[in-house]
Amino acid sequence: MKKKIYALVLLLMFLAGLWFRLYGLKPLEINTRTIQVHLDGEVVNPGLYSIDEATRLGELVALAGGLTEDAQDINLAEKLLDGEKIIIPRIYREEESDNEDKEHKQTRQGLQALSREDWLEIPGVGQVTAGLIMDYLEKNPGAQVEDLINVSGIGQKKLDIIKEHLGNR
Repeated sequence: MKKKIYALVLLLMFLAGLWFRLYGLKPLEINTRTIQVHLDGEVVNPGLYSIDEATRLGELVALAGGLTEDAQDINLAEKLLDGEKIIIPRIYREEESDNEDKEHKQTRQGLQALSREDWLEIPGVGQVTAGLIMDYLEKNPGAQVEDLINVSGIGQKKLDIIKEHLGNR
């Protein structure tokens, strides 16, 4: 009886092996989808890229020739989505911001953004006039360059110099 059971078990194992061999575990086919991502900003070759959907941002940046030296740190492991636009930002540099502040400070925040030192850089404006301008602007926060004619010690000639120095803003 034991021999019959062993023979039956061996037969079942053989048939199971044969079935798995013919119909069993086949490699899983992975269907990868192609997506399009627009990469812009601080990369060597910005543009539209067709990539596999499993591609990460680091691989896409490598396809685009890498980052420029002005690129900010980014998450290179970020997953990408079809139709996405990724802009690699530029590093904010202190010297760039100083130049931008001097050139555009008055247009962004008005004349009140200028310090006493900024006023002293203007030819013909000394300590006293700079103080009077600062006092006037404190009392008149929405004042424009033309309104400085109301400050004691500023005539049309000095106002023209101030306008020229501030870029008539």
